[in-house]
Parts: sequence; C-alpha cells; structure tokens
Amino acid sequence: MKYVNMYRTSRCYGGPEEGGWFYTQGEFIKCYGMYSSRGDANLKVARLQNALNHEPTYHSGYGDHDGADPSGNGDDAYLIPGGAWGKDDISFLVEDRIGTNFPRYTPRYE
Repeated sequence: MKYVNMYRTSRCYGGPEEGGWFYTQGEFIKCYGMYSSRGDANLKVARLQNALNHEPTYHSGYGDHDGADPSGNGDDAYLIPGGAWGKDDISFLVEDRIGTNFPRYTPRYE
C-alpha cells in the first residue's frame, strides 16, 4: 500500500560550518488516502498539484531578531539554527506509511 501525504516544507538554517548550511523541514498536514499501487498514488498527486492554490509564506528565521546583531543590524553571524528562511512550499509525497513531520531529529554538523 502507498499513502499520499501532504507537507508544508521550508529551508531551515543548520549552522555556520562550511560557510553556512541549510536543511529541508517538512510539517505533515494531511494524508490523502491509501492506494494499492504507486501508479494510482502518482495520479492522485498529479490531481492534487493541479488543484493546489498555495500562497507561500515568507519566513525570516525565528522572527525579526534572528540574523540581527544586538544593535538590530542584519548580521549572518547571529542566525539561530533551526529557523526557517525564505518562502515555504507544499509538497505531496508517495510513501509507505502515513506522514509525519521530518526530519525526526534536527541535523547537526559533524
């Protein structure tokens, strides 16, 4: 069985290492059902994408203070890891189980 899951995805700041790095975070919104084949599930995804009317939300970290020095000036040295940056998006994934938020654990630079 395959499940069609809907997520709100955004890019989150991971840390300053290697010039700064980001990862994708997904917030599970809804499961659109169970399908007996990947082909049937992919048809459902195509229909959902065609009907989607999503107005992206712009994120600037954890708020106005994220990425600003103590004087309030923009400074990437003050970015807070985990904060979402840029416009979010809606994604539909065909998976083997009902969706959950991802990643399960916040990635860390090793």
